Amino acid sequence: MFGRRPIVSLVPVAALAFWPASDARAQVIQGVVVDEVSERPIQEAVVELITADERVLSQDVTDINGWFSLKVPDDEMYQLHAGGLGYIPTFSTAFSLQPGQTVGAQLRMQVSPVQLSGIEAVVEGGGIEGGLERVGFYERQTRGFGQVRTPEDFEANPPLDLGDVFRGMNGIKLVQQSALADFDILSARRVFGDACRPSISIDHVVVQRGKRFSRLGVSAGDLERSVGGGREVQRSFWQDLVSPHEVAAIEVYAGQGGLPYWVSGDVSPCGAVLIWSKGYIETS
Repeated sequence: MFGRRPIVSLVPVAALAFWPASDARAQVIQGVVVDEVSERPIQEAVVELITADERVLSQDVTDINGWFSLKVPDDEMYQLHAGGLGYIPTFSTAFSLQPGQTVGAQLRMQVSPVQLSGIEAVVEGGGIEGGLERVGFYERQTRGFGQVRTPEDFEANPPLDLGDVFRGMNGIKLVQQSALADFDILSARRVFGDACRPSISIDHVVVQRGKRFSRLGVSAGDLERSVGGGREVQRSFWQDLVSPHEVAAIEVYAGQGGLPYWVSGDVSPCGAVLIWSKGYIETS
């Protein structure tokens, strides 16, 4: 059954408008993600095709015109999920496609509101440290559930590439082809013997849900053999959303203990990786 996760339990279901498309050679859903108020296209929104048991089958990132395209494997029931920086994560209504059918969809996203509970004057530190304080980074650090890298860590050892941001962190491991920059982040722990992928959050937005590889038919042994075994490591879409030189801090959680609300529950069955960018932190 399709269900809402706690992070989006109060988000209204997006309007999903279908229209027939001329190309019937493949079973595909194509569409556009727009701002609900201005109706302007939203660039770099992550759109996912999910099943009734909440498996992510495919992902795409919208282009400058807000367009995306996803292949649909069969005629089961699906939902679309869209997430973007500064917008409320949104689910479409459930739908199905007939074999060979190509349809279009429009997803309308709401700007994430800022809720104020009265006026209070607070003097806080500015810059990156002040921003990390406001998003709860240092408070979570003191709880000791996860491992962090601070702005001081990155200043002392600037990352050479995006994989270098995470290399050596406890709780995760990188699956990476030799001499190639493409990599995948996997959990260092296993759930009931199954290999796991942690969720990825960038500036409060979940851009990749965590998953157990047993649901995808990939065993832990296959996963281990993929390293240096000639199999292609697929570059994740979220890696195009962040530059290694713009990372202000990261948090890595090997399990569900200590996770903040937006990556808790079914979003992160195998832990989570939280990425904070300098631009977001300095203006938060």
